[in-house]
Amino acid sequence: MDIQSASSVVLQALTQATSQDTAVLKPAEEQLRQWETQPGFYSVLLRMRCLWTLRPGQYNPSRSLRGAQQHPCCHTALTMVV
Repeated sequence: MDIQSASSVVLQALTQATSQDTAVLKPAEEQLRQWETQPGFYSVLLRMRCLWTLRPGQYNPSRSLRGAQQHPCCHTALTMVV
């Protein structure tokens, strides 16, 4: 799965993990727990965080990281990941 698709799936799981409905909440929490040990999971979270920092309220997982690589909060970590 490419990083853009992964970002969409992770965003959906994170959204479901905030649900008040335990039938939605519990499976999302379990999925996130499983992903924590998968290579690349934290890179996806970092990418999402950097894009959110650059465009608050306008997160779109298909956007480029080009601007994020210049952003001070993400620069060091992204150069290690990318």
